[in-house]
Amino acid sequence: MAGQAGAPGRLSLGDYLVSATSANVYALNFETKERYHRMAFTPQQTRDYLARIELSQIADGPVVRCPSDLVVEFHDAAGRLLGTLGFCQEHARFDASDGTFGGVRAARPY
Repeated sequence: MAGQAGAPGRLSLGDYLVSATSANVYALNFETKERYHRMAFTPQQTRDYLARIELSQIADGPVVRCPSDLVVEFHDAAGRLLGTLGFCQEHARFDASDGTFGGVRAARPY
């Protein structure tokens, strides 16, 4: 089932993001093909944002066919990329560092 924890062989968003201590938000300009750094989250802001997301969900929902105009990258204390949330309008997609991806329910960071 889409969006439910416990699917065989699939990790939840919480499994991927449990060690996240920071996040960076980028906006993408499709005309210039440039990526702009919008904000960096402190560890507390990262925890607060993650608290707004249902971390028990699995990234197995449908993926819309439009490019992300806003991306949130999550990192651990060593700076290793754990995963990204990409937003196209109000649709969200999670991409894990191991190549797993899929649609999820998540709110834009701002």
